[in-house]
Amino acid sequence: MKGSFPDVFHELAAQDMQTKGFGASSLQKSPISNIFFGANNAVIIQYNVLTRSLWDKPRIRYQGLPAELDQFLQKIFKENCVLTRNTSLCPWDNRYYFIEFTDRLSYGWNLKHFYNLLTHAMLPPIFFRQIYEEEYPSSIPAEPTTPMTPPQVQRPPNPTQNNGAKPQPPALPPRQPISKIQSHAQQATSTLNIDMIREMCEDIFEQW
Repeated sequence: MKGSFPDVFHELAAQDMQTKGFGASSLQKSPISNIFFGANNAVIIQYNVLTRSLWDKPRIRYQGLPAELDQFLQKIFKENCVLTRNTSLCPWDNRYYFIEFTDRLSYGWNLKHFYNLLTHAMLPPIFFRQIYEEEYPSSIPAEPTTPMTPPQVQRPPNPTQNNGAKPQPPALPPRQPISKIQSHAQQATSTLNIDMIREMCEDIFEQW
């Protein structure tokens, strides 16, 4: 499998690193933190995300993005926000994107999202966002959990009621294999969870 970077990448990144020739494959020091590629030569290059220097503030360069995303990126970077690695541009249509951003000083926390996803024939965009964020989809009713019934303990008979004879020990329940006990425990909780939904929708996410 062969491929190459689009020309727009070389145009934007050549100022901060060598992108062509023999030196392109060597170890380089660059302020570039992330690069996101999309359809129709759409690209976002982000700089100085994790730097601790007060002078090297995060900045961004991009090309080929829709107007609403252009305006949004300008707005959040003025507010000292940065994009996370979970940001994604659609590889076949630059109108669609998923932007995850956060405050620079609390990188990785207080994540926020801005997106325009292609409407699925059966599932709304909120479904994909909630699955991606490991939330239970609001479009699927949660199944009620079945509380476990505590086992009934058989009390030994009162010795005074047995004419002074030695009481017999209570009968023990039949031993069950561990696998059967675990299956009962699983049945006691909800039979539908976020992991099962992600697994069922795996082929849909691969298409996206």
